[in-house]
Amino acid sequence: TGATELSGATTTSNQVSKLGNFTAASFLLNNGANLAVTGAIAVTGTFALLDTGNLVITAPAKISGATVGITNAGNTSIAGNVTATVGANFKGSGDLTLPGNIVSGGTIALNTDGNMAMTAASSISAGTTLTVSVPGTITLGGQISAPYGFVDNGTGTLNVLAGTQIQTGGQTRPAGAVQTSQLPSRTISKQGFFISTGQFTQAGAMSVVGSPSVLRVDSSGPIQFGIAGGIAAPSTWLILSLSTGAKATGAIVVANLDVVFTGSTGGVALTGSVANLTGNAAAGAANIQPSSNATFQVNGCPIASINCVLLTTQGIPTNNPLGDVRIGSIATASDDDDLLLPLVSDEVY
Repeated sequence: TGATELSGATTTSNQVSKLGNFTAASFLLNNGANLAVTGAIAVTGTFALLDTGNLVITAPAKISGATVGITNAGNTSIAGNVTATVGANFKGSGDLTLPGNIVSGGTIALNTDGNMAMTAASSISAGTTLTVSVPGTITLGGQISAPYGFVDNGTGTLNVLAGTQIQTGGQTRPAGAVQTSQLPSRTISKQGFFISTGQFTQAGAMSVVGSPSVLRVDSSGPIQFGIAGGIAAPSTWLILSLSTGAKATGAIVVANLDVVFTGSTGGVALTGSVANLTGNAAAGAANIQPSSNATFQVNGCPIASINCVLLTTQGIPTNNPLGDVRIGSIATASDDDDLLLPLVSDEVY
């Protein structure tokens, strides 16, 4: 297929069904049929594809360019490779399956109205930022790398396959109490991996690498780490934010743990280690906001407890408590300074 002919095809009346090997300075195709990319397409500038059918990038096919933009109304399968030096953007209306690889020296944005599924062989690597917005079911797998990543799943379900690795950035947790508003989040942080979902389910073992690194999961439903293996993230600050009805369970190995809850949640029942501490010491090393709660536990002990005992605390008064204590005189102003004795009569009655 000639690049010159295709670069001039800009209406959905085009019925291109297959793209093979070619190179071009730039590429634009507005297509109205199912399309299969079976060869290597190398563009030095912008690759732009608008398709109304189903799109398949077969293995080992490859699309490369400075920027790669794909908009598709049907289902999309990327089994081959997409490489961009500046940025890669996908926007779809159907399902997106990613058994292949997407690599960008800058940003990667994946947005679809359907479901998104990676496999154990998948790889997504962004030089700066990865954003995923999928309201349906998301399945993460393989290798995911981005200094900053945000996955917005709405109220949908997010599944993490066994063996998944997330490489990201973050910050070291400061010592002492950290208020909820000061915790790393997708809106105030420039590095870290942030997930917002209706339900988080992880099978087997997953890992988070990056020293330091931050992983935050905000969920309106259950957060379930794998019981066998769970999340292995010894250099990671893990933050779990639970809203009404949510509960977190499973095994963890993390550098730091902060749990935030709102409303009436199901609590936390985690096992493992925090800051290289196990047993009840791991619970004592974890933190909770906005207040301590005995139903939030690590290794069977309440978070922020001491020797598995949850101490109740009261705030330090802002004013001098003695300021409200008034000490009166035992005598009137006309009395002598000596101690006044009771009135005693010499008569015997």
